[in-house]
This record gives sequence, C-alpha cells and structure tokens, in this order.
Amino acid sequence: MADKGLKSYQGEVSSNISLVGSGFKVISEVGEAGGPTYTEATFSGPYCVAIKNISSTTVQVQAQSIEADDFTKGSSYSKTTGTNYIGLTFGDIIYGKFDKVAIEEPSTLITQSIQLIKGGQ
Repeated sequence: MADKGLKSYQGEVSSNISLVGSGFKVISEVGEAGGPTYTEATFSGPYCVAIKNISSTTVQVQAQSIEADDFTKGSSYSKTTGTNYIGLTFGDIIYGKFDKVAIEEPSTLITQSIQLIKGGQ
C-alpha cells in the first residue's frame, strides 16, 4: 500500500509507527584488560526485534530468543561462552524476538557497538 506523504497516512501504517516508536538502544564494548569479557542488554518490556552492527569492524554477538532458536553457535545462549558468538560485519542486521543480547569484548583497545531496535510487547 502506497503512502500519500509525510502528513497523510493510512490506518494500516499506524501499527508500524507504534512498533518503531518504542525506540532503540546502543550497547558498546571496549577492549581492555580485566573485567567482564562481554556486555549484555536485557529486555523486560518491549523486546529487541533487530540487532545491527554500527561499528566499522566485525562485532561478536549472540542473543537469546523469545521464540524459536537462539542466535548463537552453541545449542543455547551463554554469554560467558566465547565460542558461541557469531561475527556481524558493518551494516549486518539480524531480525528476531530477543530478550537478551550480548557482545564479546574485542581483543584490542577499540570500541565496538551494536544498535538494538526495540519493538513488540
């Protein structure tokens, strides 16, 4: 269905606007000695519907799904298991229904970030 412009839209579009209106969250991890080897975001209200790499380097990510399989190399989500993380290159987007998302600490002193798009209830 085509939109009529910025000031006029059809009723079907309002549901999409309400989904996106929940906003987004950015989580980052900096390579450093000591401390945790991951950063985790959890969602108890609107869950995460998309994960996007906004860093110029590959970011190691895993996520726990509300429905279906977790986004992980292992059999289930485990933020402390380094071999479970999957590399996302710049601009990669993963869609799903996630209540937990973790990024692994990079091995060098750089900052890596992902954008988490929040959606449904």
